[in-house]
Amino acid sequence: MPAEAIAEACVPVVKSATRPVLSCWMGAASVEDARRRFTQAGIASYHTPEEAVRAFVHSVTYRRNRSSCCNRRRVRPTSTPPTSAAPAACCAPR
Repeated sequence: MPAEAIAEACVPVVKSATRPVLSCWMGAASVEDARRRFTQAGIASYHTPEEAVRAFVHSVTYRRNRSSCCNRRRVRPTSTPPTSAAPAACCAPR
């Protein structure tokens, strides 16, 4: 079965997924059309498993950093000059 036919069958399933999906089409020229079809559908497609894993790790790191950043307490400006304890209070975990 041609890779493009497999990609065509997979696109609706992947598009309806509730979680992000990464794909890896290995085979150079033999999977070029399948990779193109996934790209047109907005589905991440990589040439090697290592590239896909690297992308996954980056997305996990980004999500963790974003979550950590958004969960920090916000410091409101005051009319008094900051003390040496102010930076520690800003970055202290909840």
